[in-house]
Amino acid sequence: MKTMQIDHGEIFGSGRETARVWYGEWLGFKPMPEPADWVEAGPTRLTNEGGATMPALLTRDSGASDRVARGWCRWAFRVREAALLNWPKGFRDSGQAPEGPGDHGKVWSAYFSDPGGGALEVATYDDDEVREVAEETK
Repeated sequence: MKTMQIDHGEIFGSGRETARVWYGEWLGFKPMPEPADWVEAGPTRLTNEGGATMPALLTRDSGASDRVARGWCRWAFRVREAALLNWPKGFRDSGQAPEGPGDHGKVWSAYFSDPGGGALEVATYDDDEVREVAEETK
């Protein structure tokens, strides 16, 4: 599988607004426009000037459970829909145990770990294409 780019890094903390201000002030990130249904429940997505890097700010109570107390959580790599759909089987065949793909409403993801236990993700925003295949395989 070839990845296209790093999609986003999840950063858990105690407050998204505090983190948004800090990342803007110190690293030059600006908020991205959010879908209306993500404003309250979704991440606060930031982007750099070129749009190539996207930290996703989340609060500890927004799904982190006890796997992360503070700091970095997971790197996600963007892939095309075909890679996401074909990847988990090959990964399982290698003896590893990925989770997914899972539907997050606007993005589909599969989760896995690197050899050192670092949390990783592959993600695609090709929602309609993945949803169509997922419905056909039910």
